[in-house]
Amino acid sequence: MFGRLSQFCFRHRLLVVAVWVVAVAGGVFASGPVFDSLDKKSNEVEFESATGDDVLDAARTEGGTVIAVIDRVDPNAAATRTAVDAAAADLKTEPGVVGVDTPYSAGPALVSQDKRALMVIVHYQKDLADDVEDSSVEAARKRLDAIDLPGATIELGGDQLLGREINAQVQKDLSTAEMISLPLTLLFMVLVFGGFIAAGLPVLGAVASVATAMVTLWGFSKFVGLGSDTVTVVTLLGLGLSIDYGLLVVSRYREELAALVATAGPDLMPKKVRVGRPILPLALREEAVRRAGATSGRTVAFSALTVVASFAGLVVVQMPFLQAIGAAGISIALVTMLTAVTLIPALLRLVGRRITPAGTKRFRQARATDPNRGLFAGIARGVQRRPVVVLIGSLAVLLVAAVPVLSTTISSPGIGEIPTSIESRRVLDTLDNRFGRQEAPAISVVARTDAAALDQWAAGFADDPEVRRIGAAEQVRPGTSVVSIDVEGDANGSEARELVERLRADRPDGGQSWVTGQAAFFHDELTLYQRDLPLAAGVIAVAMFVLLFLMTGSVVVPIKALLMNLVSMGATFGAMVAAFKWGWGAGPLDLLVNPGLDPAVLMVIFVFAFGLSMDYETFLLARVKEEYDKGLSNDAAVRTGLQRTGRIITSAAIAMVIVFSCFVMGDIGTVEQIGFGLVVAVLVDATIVRCLLVPATMTLLGRANWWAPRPLKRVYDRFGLKEAPSAPEPVSTPDEPALASK
Repeated sequence: MFGRLSQFCFRHRLLVVAVWVVAVAGGVFASGPVFDSLDKKSNEVEFESATGDDVLDAARTEGGTVIAVIDRVDPNAAATRTAVDAAAADLKTEPGVVGVDTPYSAGPALVSQDKRALMVIVHYQKDLADDVEDSSVEAARKRLDAIDLPGATIELGGDQLLGREINAQVQKDLSTAEMISLPLTLLFMVLVFGGFIAAGLPVLGAVASVATAMVTLWGFSKFVGLGSDTVTVVTLLGLGLSIDYGLLVVSRYREELAALVATAGPDLMPKKVRVGRPILPLALREEAVRRAGATSGRTVAFSALTVVASFAGLVVVQMPFLQAIGAAGISIALVTMLTAVTLIPALLRLVGRRITPAGTKRFRQARATDPNRGLFAGIARGVQRRPVVVLIGSLAVLLVAAVPVLSTTISSPGIGEIPTSIESRRVLDTLDNRFGRQEAPAISVVARTDAAALDQWAAGFADDPEVRRIGAAEQVRPGTSVVSIDVEGDANGSEARELVERLRADRPDGGQSWVTGQAAFFHDELTLYQRDLPLAAGVIAVAMFVLLFLMTGSVVVPIKALLMNLVSMGATFGAMVAAFKWGWGAGPLDLLVNPGLDPAVLMVIFVFAFGLSMDYETFLLARVKEEYDKGLSNDAAVRTGLQRTGRIITSAAIAMVIVFSCFVMGDIGTVEQIGFGLVVAVLVDATIVRCLLVPATMTLLGRANWWAPRPLKRVYDRFGLKEAPSAPEPVSTPDEPALASK
């Protein structure tokens, strides 16, 4: 099937390329709306904390705010008051502004504790149209920045600006990473292939995949809210998989071309290409494309399906933004697969004889290679001499690397994931440190009652050891009030979550009430993960098992692959804890150190890295199985498979490390963590796992690698997805005899 598909795309290259050009153009136009939609649409989560936020939001008559912190001034000076009052009067005339608070209108709470700074808070109308809101916020920024006080510094923040600045930084991080990683990857590919044209095909495939994926993201944005992590995952996965798949297809094409040319003999190779006349190399190239599609195309399809299975684990978790990431991951995996099996064959026809057989720069120099000779065959041979020693040593290294996982602390990201280079983040720090004001209280209790009754209820928790301060209840509308509670210690800590449970166990008398806020939301989030993670893990494990069984006909190989991937994931998370919690290497790498890791980010990295690990597993196992089915012994098939794929896997891993390392250079904490985690996962998988653990375990198991119960053997014989290269098909034209007759 994949051989015929590749052959069709090779023959109809202009049609295929035209379709992809249209898709890429659509992606370019869709990218703007995608970034504009980030975090603008709320996701419906069935949490008490989320419901409480919705009730509070519905009760409030105002929307967001812009906060200006004016520092290095004397709030009591007449010049300061004159300048601030003038700015406030101007701001009140802006469309959508419903009020402006200053220390001179709202009281001394807007003056810092050291009496050297003050706040100006601009309140906006609720549910403003996007264009009106954007223009009004921009006008407020310019007017506040223009306050003329000698020696004063002005910084702007607030929820109206924070989201915008984070999204702008994410877009900048992704654009910078793409601009740096693609040229570096292209340069590396030139070294791998020994030519610019062959190297450019995987990179073109990556560009087409990422651009086209923006169309799918734009479609998702119509139904669910997209977070910045969604775009990060799509970009990372699109670049990584496309380069992997393109490298695999082009490498296999060159390998098949070398074998065909060597078989045909140098006397059949024309010395010159006659323009406009079909020649023998075209027939050879078409046959090589068909063979490459029948083998590497099938492997790409299996690999993409394993990535799909991995991201399907996120879809079953009832957290909308994780479901959006899961759906986006599935879509980009399928897009990259289509790129590899359709666009790459078409491009191979367009570049013509500029793609030469493997191991040569000229058609006439093509020769078959000995799969038992080479670096990776030598590594496999060395492992097979001492498989037990290699197995124990490799596992010991991975388990030691996983030790930091034992000290993992799970926490909500909060502002720790936002770099201080973002102005709104610095404003939040200033409000907390100098004004004693937290924009997002750890706990808020919303109740269908009046403020006096809620104050009376809250006073009953004044002596709770986890309560630091209880604010005065606010009547947000008739019959609905809210009170804020600050906690001792970390709002994400277990003590804060226990306080949430106590508050929910002893609710205000009367009407409905909801315990919400950062601590409550994190408590609800962890509860959901504890409920849904077993199902997600089961979906991933079962799907991976079924796919690997259909590819290999074995029940041993899938189980072994799952276990090895779990061990390598432990080493990956250990490295993340060491870097982002302990701070190892954080200085040179400019990483944001946090007391804990975001569980959602860990889940994304897990499914991402697990899918990529199975990606390399598929590359290797597909070739080992192919050689084993040809009649080679188990050990010989392992050596040949590793030699045939070792260079491809290593090259693909280096290309991925180049791409992912560029994302580690980002400023947003989640972008750093995802990039760093994937760099470690790829390095561990492509070295220790693929080159040592897999050959060692497959050598020890011997023929047992391919064992399956008889009923399952019959299932595999009937439904197994196996496709091997067949004999060359005759390819002829009116002016050219068939290849077979040659």
